[in-house]
Amino acid sequence: MLFRSQNFTHLGHKRLFERAGFTVEECGVCVGPAWAVATVVAAFVFQYTPRLLHWPARAAWYVFSNLFVRPLDRWLTPRPDAYVVASTTYVLLSKPA
Repeated sequence: MLFRSQNFTHLGHKRLFERAGFTVEECGVCVGPAWAVATVVAAFVFQYTPRLLHWPARAAWYVFSNLFVRPLDRWLTPRPDAYVVASTTYVLLSKPA
């Protein structure tokens, strides 16, 4: 069984599902920290820039983040601490027979 969740640490996954009788086989990051930061900044730009600059600022951030920020996930996602800022994590479970 594959379960996706947001804002869970690996220890949180382990405790939650082991108490429910599952065995945690693996856990990790689905959507990395760079993507999470890029998305938060995009929301900030969209929400708080003056109306006149709203769309140009959003377009500029979109281009910049897709070229320079989000590609960092290839390097950041494998890190053991990537879940701290990651957008989405996963846990691979098995149910004992």
